[in-house]
Amino acid sequence: MARLSFALALVAAVCVAAVAGRTVRSSLPSSWQRVERLNKERATHSVTVVVAPRNADLLTNIVLSVSDPQSPHYGEYLTKDEVNELTAPAAEQFDAVLAWVQAHHEPAAITADRHLGSITVKDSLVSLEALLKTSFSRVQSTEVRKQTAFHAESYTIPAELDAHVATVFGVHGLPLPPRPAVAAPGTPPDVTPDVLTKAYNVKGVKATGSLKNRQAVAEFQGQLMNESDLSVFFNKYVPSASASDAKVYKFHGTHREGLGVEAQLDIQYIMGVAPGIKTEFYEQLNMDFCSDLKNWTGILLSNDDIPLVHSISYGWQGNLTQIGCTDAEVQVVDADFQKLAARGISIIFASGDSGSGYTPPQPPRCSRTPGTKSQAYQGKLIQSIHVPKGDEGAYICCSLSQEIGAHEHVAGWTYQPVAGQSEATCSIFSSVTGTKSTSGCISGKPSAAPSTKSTLWPSWPASSPWVTAVGATRFINDVVNGPEAAVSEEDHFGSGGGFSAQFPVGSWQKTAVEAYLASATLPDQSKVNWAKNGRATPDVSALGTGYQVVDAAHSMPVGGTSASAPCFAGLVSLLNEARLNAGGKPLGFLNPWIYQNQDGFNDITQGSDKVGRGGGTLEYGFDCAKGWDPVT
Repeated sequence: MARLSFALALVAAVCVAAVAGRTVRSSLPSSWQRVERLNKERATHSVTVVVAPRNADLLTNIVLSVSDPQSPHYGEYLTKDEVNELTAPAAEQFDAVLAWVQAHHEPAAITADRHLGSITVKDSLVSLEALLKTSFSRVQSTEVRKQTAFHAESYTIPAELDAHVATVFGVHGLPLPPRPAVAAPGTPPDVTPDVLTKAYNVKGVKATGSLKNRQAVAEFQGQLMNESDLSVFFNKYVPSASASDAKVYKFHGTHREGLGVEAQLDIQYIMGVAPGIKTEFYEQLNMDFCSDLKNWTGILLSNDDIPLVHSISYGWQGNLTQIGCTDAEVQVVDADFQKLAARGISIIFASGDSGSGYTPPQPPRCSRTPGTKSQAYQGKLIQSIHVPKGDEGAYICCSLSQEIGAHEHVAGWTYQPVAGQSEATCSIFSSVTGTKSTSGCISGKPSAAPSTKSTLWPSWPASSPWVTAVGATRFINDVVNGPEAAVSEEDHFGSGGGFSAQFPVGSWQKTAVEAYLASATLPDQSKVNWAKNGRATPDVSALGTGYQVVDAAHSMPVGGTSASAPCFAGLVSLLNEARLNAGGKPLGFLNPWIYQNQDGFNDITQGSDKVGRGGGTLEYGFDCAKGWDPVT
């Protein structure tokens, strides 16, 4: 997880005026700040209102049935129309939500999809503010200045629509912090498509280029690929392939040539491992990760003919509030993954590069109404920051004092509204020499008792129950095509894994996970939080170091689970090719098949995930073991 910048403002949203309905609150992480006022009449933005779907439990039963090799219904996947008919929201609910939106926006600003239950509005900020009873502003990362976003204060759903609206995307979302490609400081052995083919004994299948068996990568965070580099990669590392094998079959989004090591890695290795499989490239450039995920899944669900296998190398291994993803948004995206699983689509995610996702103990949280009213502190000032006016501003001021207090001594804080403005001043003191009775001010002291427990975070969306999470391995002692172990400190990243607090353990993995929990030495839950009964990741792993990637016409070694994921995805496409050529069905949602066929996989028993991104040793984590483990 990126280190938060404690020397800059923690800014958060002001509560809207009390109205009947559901208020969704928001706060900005301390690594973001509001930077400018906007011409809200001219500035435009998009939000997507999602109406709650129907028959979630029934869909779960169907997915498990059609994905289980032991089921008589294995491979009997649903069509797009069948999924829509089953899950589309009730007409009266959708119509009620649509009427609410139409009352605030012209028809040209609205795109509604009744089958997917989504209503997207692209309009001026002032119009969106009226719809959601909120206020937007532009925010900027204090760590990466080029990262900006529109971010709203708390918003409100009318009371009569509360039960119908699942969530609203595009209101509080933020981009993922940038993650440079992992490059080991040493010289790992070169990994190329030929090395991977030999390491995993790929033979007996040759792609025919059939349109029935296609694969894809999805790129986020503004990552782009370069077709010239792809051609160079094939000429250098897949010389036996035809020229047509080095061409992307289709681009989705506003395609433009560009450079991005992540995107280059993804497209070169999903295609290099499975030459001849037609490959598509999905681009999401909006830089609001949760909204972009929803946009991408919406594109897939709205089309009849989509690739069978999708590889995604993006996710967040930490508290999702840090990127503005709410629990409701996570549930909506997860429901879309389930719909795709019902259609026989394999979704493959990298499991993360932060090992166990260890986060040290965090400072205590403030109450929503902290401090003593009508009191202002005087003393030695650490810093003074602008915050919103109102109780929310006082809460932010208190929270900021806790954040700063984790790194230097803080004696107290004072919130003071600025007359005639919508802002207030938050003053943080290293020492308090006196107090003054001042109307409107609120002052308090940080808690002296910090949290004593750290947390282990798996990556999401890799931890969704309806996707396959891929961890990373290395060649032991750098012996190419020799036995493998989990990546280690010398690789400068850890294989992401662990147990989700959002989702329960998958029925298809329960036996394997219980066997690990019964025999392994586990982190002490009195000292570190982790969800023993949660969805466990990764599901599989593959080599993740030394991948030779062509970027700007030059080869460079790249590593990470973001290398392992497209490699595994390409292998799945080859398996689908063999099955389809034999008259069978594609593998679809992979996890039941994986856990029922563990003998078909190499068992990695060496290593641990007590390795963070950058190679540092983590205090808590898990070890590899015989059978399934939360590392590989």
